[in-house]
Amino acid sequence: MDPISALSIASGIVAFVDFGAKLVSLYSEIRTSHDGRPAALSTLETDSHELSRNATEAKDRCDLAEEQLRKLVNSVTASGGSRGLRANVAASIRGLLKQSEINGLEQRLGNIRSQVMIALIMCVCDDVAHLRERSDNAYNGRLLEDLENFKVMATSTPDDFSTRTLWSSLRTIDHIGALPVSGSPQDLPNEMRDQAISANILRDLEYAEMSARESQINDPFPETFQWLLGDGDSEARQPTGFKEWLETEDSGKTPFWITGKPASGKSTLMKYICTNPRVKTHLLRWSGEFPLLMCSAYFWNPGSLVQKRQKGLLRTMLHQLLRQRPDLSRVVAPRHYLYYQLTGTEAPPVAWPIKLLQESVAKFVSHTRDTHRLAIFVDGLDEFDGDLDEFVLYLKKLQDGNNIKLCVSSRPWNIFKDAFRAYPSLRMEQLTKPDIERYVRTRMADSVALQELRAFDSASVERLETETIDKAQGIFLWVVLVVEKVIATARDNNDLGEIWKEFEKLPPGLEELYGLMLERLDPFLRKRASVMHQILRLWVDHCDQNIDAALFWVALNCRDPRESQHFPKGEETIKILPLLERQLTGATGGMLQMVRVQSDARPNEADVVQYIHRTVYDWLMGNWTLILQDGPADYDASLSIASALVSGISARVYEQFGSIEDVIEDLMVVGRHCIDSPESRAALRDIFRRTEAGELTVAWKRELSKEPNLREPVGYTKQIYLAYLALRYACAPYIQAEVEAKDGESELLTPRRLLHMPLFLWDAGQRRKLKWLLVVALDCMDDLYWINMKLKCLETLIQADFAPRRHLLKRIQDMIRQGFGPRAYYQALVDGLEGRGYGPLTAIQDDRTP
Repeated sequence: MDPISALSIASGIVAFVDFGAKLVSLYSEIRTSHDGRPAALSTLETDSHELSRNATEAKDRCDLAEEQLRKLVNSVTASGGSRGLRANVAASIRGLLKQSEINGLEQRLGNIRSQVMIALIMCVCDDVAHLRERSDNAYNGRLLEDLENFKVMATSTPDDFSTRTLWSSLRTIDHIGALPVSGSPQDLPNEMRDQAISANILRDLEYAEMSARESQINDPFPETFQWLLGDGDSEARQPTGFKEWLETEDSGKTPFWITGKPASGKSTLMKYICTNPRVKTHLLRWSGEFPLLMCSAYFWNPGSLVQKRQKGLLRTMLHQLLRQRPDLSRVVAPRHYLYYQLTGTEAPPVAWPIKLLQESVAKFVSHTRDTHRLAIFVDGLDEFDGDLDEFVLYLKKLQDGNNIKLCVSSRPWNIFKDAFRAYPSLRMEQLTKPDIERYVRTRMADSVALQELRAFDSASVERLETETIDKAQGIFLWVVLVVEKVIATARDNNDLGEIWKEFEKLPPGLEELYGLMLERLDPFLRKRASVMHQILRLWVDHCDQNIDAALFWVALNCRDPRESQHFPKGEETIKILPLLERQLTGATGGMLQMVRVQSDARPNEADVVQYIHRTVYDWLMGNWTLILQDGPADYDASLSIASALVSGISARVYEQFGSIEDVIEDLMVVGRHCIDSPESRAALRDIFRRTEAGELTVAWKRELSKEPNLREPVGYTKQIYLAYLALRYACAPYIQAEVEAKDGESELLTPRRLLHMPLFLWDAGQRRKLKWLLVVALDCMDDLYWINMKLKCLETLIQADFAPRRHLLKRIQDMIRQGFGPRAYYQALVDGLEGRGYGPLTAIQDDRTP
C-alpha cells in the first residue's frame, strides 16, 4: 500500500479512536442535559457508525470498541420519563462505578491508535526501503530520526493530530526524495487546480512588509548615478566596471559588491539598479537566448523583525522567483504542493521553516541553471540580524556553479571586506561627489531667499555651496540635512553673516549632527521628541509592520490611556497628515519622517512614520538614557499605543493599519512592554477591557476561529476571550493584572472548590474553559524573549492556582515525552511546579517534533 493511501485509512481509524476517547470527560453532563445523555453524545454515536465503516483496515477492532462504547453509553444514560433528581444521581453513580471500565476503554482506544500509526510507519518504510538502501549512513540516520518523530505523533493529542501527522509524514517522505513531484499523466492536476495550489504557496510566502522597504527608499535625485553605466559626463570619474559585469558571461561566477560609508546612498543606488530598465537591457545581453529571471530583497534593521532576518529575505526571493515561474512550485516546494493536493486549497496555511526556504531557493536555482539566467540583488547585508558569516557563505554557495549574477551592498565591515575583496566592487563616496554637487546647487537654486542673496553677493553663496559639498565627505544624508537647515535659516533670517554662523556650527559627522540637532531644541520640543522616539522605537522593535501615521498621531496625542481616544476617519485623516509631518520635522529635526509606502497587507498605499535612516536608529540607541530623561516622568509608550489600537478597533478603522488579526497581535505584543508596576498593569487591563461587548468580542472571535477544536465560544465572557489572546501572545502584564485585580474573583481562575475535585466531576463549562486556556498556555514558539514572557504568564497563573497542579504537571510531562519543544520551556514549567523556579531561560534549542 502506498504511504498516502495508508495515511488516509489511518486518519479514518484515528478519528474513530478520538471519538471514543472523548467519552471519558463527557458523561457527567447528564445532570444538565435534556435527553438523559451527555451533550453531543447523540451526534458522536451517529458519527461512530460512519467512522467505523471507513476504518477498513482495522474494522474488527473498531467494531468491538464500538459495541463496548454503546454499552457504556447506555449504562450512563439517565432513565425514566421525567428524568428527575433520582435518575440523574443514579446515572452518575453508575458512571462512577464504571470508572475502571471507562479507563480500560480509553487505554484500548489509545492502543488502537498507536497500532494504526505503527502500521502506517511500516508502510512508509517498506514503500521507500529500496531508496534507503541507496542512501549513505548519515542520510539513513536522518530518516530514522524523522520516523521516530513520526512514531511520537501516534500519542499526540487529538486536537492537532491530523494536521501534524500529515505534515510530519510529508516531511519524512520528502527527506528520502519520494514525494511525487512529477507523477503519471493521469495523476497530474488540471491547469486550474495547479494554478490554485501555486497561488496558495505564494500566499504562504507573503508577509505584510515584503515590498515596503523598497517603496520607503527615496527615488534618486534627478540625473544622479549616471556614472554607474558610463553615461553622461563621466570622463573624470574612475570606471565602475558595473556595465561590463552585467553583460559578460564570466561575471556570472563572481559577485559584485557595492560598499560605502553609512548614509552614502547605497540603498538608493540599489533601488536605482533594480528599477532601471537599462540595467535589465544589459542583463539581457548576458542572458542571450535564455529567459532572464530577476529578484531583489532589502534588509532593514530598524524595520519589522522579518525585514532584518534571513527568513524574510528568503521568503521574498522565493516569492519573486515563483511568481515568475509558478509552474515550478511542485518541484521547488513539493511538500507544500502535496499538502494542498491532499487537503485542498482551502486548507489552513503551513509554515516555512528557514531550512526549507534555503532548500527551496537552492532547488529553484538548480532546476533553472540550464534553462534560464538569474540575477539576484541583496541590499543592506550589514542590516541583517543573524549570523553574518553563515549567511554570506550561503549566498556564495548559491552562486557557485550556477552562473548567477549576485550583486550585494553593505557597509565596509571587515567581514564583508574578507568575503568580497577579490571580486568587482565600487565605493560610493569615491563616486558620488558630482551627484552631491548637483543636489546642493539645484536645491539652493530653488530657495528664493538664497537667490536674493546670490544677487547681492554671489561669491559668498557659491563659496557656501562649495564648502557644503566638500564638508559632506560623500555622506549624502548629511548633505540633505545641512542644505535643508541652510535653506530654513535663509528663509527666516536673510542675513549672510547669520547663515555662515549657523553653517560653521554644523559638525561634519552624522552622529555629531544628530546630537547638535537635539541640543538646540527648546525643552518643550525635546519632551515632544522624546515621546515620538519612545513610541516609534517600541513599535519598530516589537511589531511586524510599519506604524500607520494616524495610529502614531492618536498615540502621540494620548493624554489618559484609560480613556477612549478620538480616532480620525476619512477626510479627517487626510487633514492631520500635514500637521503630523510638521510636528515630526519641528521636534526631531527630520530624524523621523512620514512617508507613503506600498504594503502587501493593504490594497492601497499607506502613510507611515519611520526613521529617515538606519544611522538615526543607531544614534538613538546609543543615547537612549538621554532621550528618556527628556520625556515626561513615568511615561509609558505601550499604554498610549494600546489605547490608540483599541480606539481604532472601536472606531472600526483598523483596516487602515492591517487586518483585525494583525491589530490584535500588535495590541498584545505592545501590551507585553508596559512598565513593570501594578499601576501600569491595571491601566493595561482597563484599556483591554474598555470596549463593551461588541466590536472587540466579535473581532476576536474571528481570531479564535483559527483553532479548529476551540469553536464553542457561546456563553463565554469578553474576559475569557482576552485571557485566551493574552496567553496566546504571551502578554504577561495582562495576566498579572487579572490575578491582581481588586474588583472580585477573576473569571480566568478556577473556583477553589473545584481544585481538589477530579476533572470529570467539573461542570462542562469549567472543563471547556480549562481546555481552551491550556491549549494556548502550553503552546510555544522558539523565540527566547517570547518563551520567557510565556513562562511569566504560566508562573503567575500557577501561583494563583488556575488549574489543579497534578493535572497540569502530568500534561506537561506527557508533552515532553511526546517530543513537544523547545524542551527547555516545558522543563522549566516542570521545575516551577516542583518548586525549583521558573527561569528565566538564557538559551534555547528548538528540539520540537517537526
